[in-house]
Amino acid sequence: MSISMNKQGFTLIEATLAIAVLLIGILTMVQFFPFSLSIITESQDVSIATTAALTKIEELLATTYDDLDTGTIESKQKLSNDPGNFLFPFSRQTVVTYLDDNLNEVGTDQGLKKITVSVYWRSAITGAEQERTISTLRASY
Repeated sequence: MSISMNKQGFTLIEATLAIAVLLIGILTMVQFFPFSLSIITESQDVSIATTAALTKIEELLATTYDDLDTGTIESKQKLSNDPGNFLFPFSRQTVVTYLDDNLNEVGTDQGLKKITVSVYWRSAITGAEQERTISTLRASY
């Protein structure tokens, strides 16, 4: 009488190795999540800084040419003093200068002004200060 052995299925060693490989793969993927979140935060910060700069530019463009003073309109200061506000980490500086016909800065009014708005914040990835600067021109005619 012969006994038939069933040779189908996995051995304990094969199952253990498969689980180990699966765990290594899962742990590797989990390590990408914090980095991905910091990249998303960095992208969000760039969007907020750009919007804050454009908002100030639009505010200044709404004034007449003659009412737009030159020099430092807004020194580098926080956009919010409330730590719960999403603008708290951001600072903004606004400078208006006179330009000539060749777009060179000059000391006298020749009918053209340059508005430069810079927004500053700390990077979520490196911790270094980041800057987003946007400029536009305003003509008297």
